[in-house]
Amino acid sequence: MLFSNEQVAAFISANFEPVWQTVRPVPLVHIDFGNGIQVTRTLHGNIATSVCTADGLVLDILPGIYEPRTYLDRLQQFRLLENYARQARQQGNLDAVLQAYHQKQAEALGKKQNPDRFVNVAPISKARIERGIKAMLMPAAQKNGPTAGIGPGATGAAQALSFSSPQELAAWKALAQDTEVNETTRRTQIHELLAKAGLVRPDKILKPLYKDVLHADLDDPYLGLGSVLFAGYPFAGEEAAVP
Repeated sequence: MLFSNEQVAAFISANFEPVWQTVRPVPLVHIDFGNGIQVTRTLHGNIATSVCTADGLVLDILPGIYEPRTYLDRLQQFRLLENYARQARQQGNLDAVLQAYHQKQAEALGKKQNPDRFVNVAPISKARIERGIKAMLMPAAQKNGPTAGIGPGATGAAQALSFSSPQELAAWKALAQDTEVNETTRRTQIHELLAKAGLVRPDKILKPLYKDVLHADLDDPYLGLGSVLFAGYPFAGEEAAVP
């Protein structure tokens, strides 16, 4: 699991004030085999990682579950983004700076280019000030495209890892594919959403985030599975007629 990964947990604890919010009850599936045997499982949910200002305004969001190494890299970028936003707030132009950031990121991803990345340009003399951070947004190298090192093409990364079973390797490949989708399609949608919404609290964009980006409509009691659950059900008419 991503959040039980020791490196991920340690990085979050050291650099953020983590808060977990459940946005809806966990859906359960019960299967009764009719012979006294029952199985209960949770449906696969979805998750979003938001980084916020100290007063609770959303700066950026990571959608879904990631391969741990990519997730750690993006968390480091979020750490620098917070510093970058703090500098902009001190200069009185946080809204404009953040909107430009999201617009430019979305534009680059839409062109299948690597988006700009934050770098720490703090001199050594600032080593004890703000943990030695002064973030600057710099153009990224375009050599390998926006998903270099992740996704189906990341054979080198897979070969460098050690897997105890074919099932573990298959799970890693599925996670790498999810990471690729997160870093391309979903991140583009998130940047577009935040560029339009501006500085808002998480609850203001919660429903469009889950519905349009993560495809889990929080207002739909069946989470988009209604057509699958009820399509072709032979007794739908009879049950609908029962008062």
